[in-house]
Amino acid sequence: MPQLVMVESASFDNPEGFKGVGESATIPVPAAIAAAVEGALRKRGVKAALTDIPLTPERLFNLIRG
Repeated sequence: MPQLVMVESASFDNPEGFKGVGESATIPVPAAIAAAVEGALRKRGVKAALTDIPLTPERLFNLIRG
């Protein structure tokens, strides 16, 4: 069974010494949501090409309205 081993190392990139953890997983999320919304709209017959984020209610309404 794998074991978790804590390893500490200094970071000199900022005055507090903080390191980022987990931010890389949040980068593709808006694109995945836009792709899911685009797929749902296309299934309903709307020829949508969502290329800009954020997806606002007004933008989606205009896409559906045509």
